Amino acid sequence: MAKLLTGPMISEIRGKCGDVVFARNRGGMFSRAQGVRVQPWSTPQISFRTVTHTIGLRWNANLTEQQRLQWNAFAATMAKTDQLRQAAPLSGQNWWFRINVSSYIQGPGYIDEPPPNLEILPAPLITAISATATPQSLLLTLDRSPGTDEYFNIAISKPLNVGRYNFARLLPVIAYIYPLETYPHDATAEFNLYHGPLIAGKKLALFTRTCNPANGQQSGSQLLTTIIS
Repeated sequence: MAKLLTGPMISEIRGKCGDVVFARNRGGMFSRAQGVRVQPWSTPQISFRTVTHTIGLRWNANLTEQQRLQWNAFAATMAKTDQLRQAAPLSGQNWWFRINVSSYIQGPGYIDEPPPNLEILPAPLITAISATATPQSLLLTLDRSPGTDEYFNIAISKPLNVGRYNFARLLPVIAYIYPLETYPHDATAEFNLYHGPLIAGKKLALFTRTCNPANGQQSGSQLLTTIIS
């Protein structure tokens, strides 16, 4: 780790550039090498690596040459930019992989044909939540049920200290809510599997998305935080 000093025209540097990460702590700005974990150790990491490996093999093993050509043609119509608003086109295989990872993890299965559209979806709102430590209970209620060709997935953080707003980049999707499901949705067992017991006085962050199983497209996230009682 190296401490940084900037000139008069730059007040602060944050983020990642190449394999160097720029950040700040109480001692000031610093840079460090990006750490990449070689072997996963948590249940979500192991599960995600297994899923991505399985999906990655399907491109050559299961798709026909015609399907691969169709995905390449689909990719040519999709604009993609990086964080600097520069063109960053993805290949047909890139798009196929991204969409299938989303689709497989959320439940519908594989999508081998290019999706007919990738419309923007509205994010559902969580209007009520009950999280208690004694007894262990995590109940969710939404403002509406999923419609046709739609379902909700909810990622939930581990118990956090009150006042913390860094929820980490990877939050396991714990709850799946399908059409005609009655509320409240009991997510206690799934939460305990990934995070362990609920802890009174800690905070939870929940991110809710809508997903279209026909094309794997997801909406933006709707955020809610709550204190465990």
